[in-house]
Amino acid sequence: MALSCSSSLISPASFEFIDCSTISVSYVQTGEASISFTVVTTDLTLNNDYTNMTFGGVDYNGYIVDVTVNRIPGTLVFLFNISYKAFGC
Repeated sequence: MALSCSSSLISPASFEFIDCSTISVSYVQTGEASISFTVVTTDLTLNNDYTNMTFGGVDYNGYIVDVTVNRIPGTLVFLFNISYKAFGC
């Protein structure tokens, strides 16, 4: 008799989005913006480019300076807290 396992764990469809309530943009006198936000995803890697973004009608182009990753306890969902420096126009 073959060994078979039954699991009640359902694998959700993959998703990735920015939690809009976490978006923060601040500027220094030179015009450089410090931007931070959280990406919510089911994957342990990001599928999108987060260095060229548009917030409030302003296009920002920059580079990531910090990323921290946490899992929401008891779920299959990860939170990527991203900070980057950019110039907007």
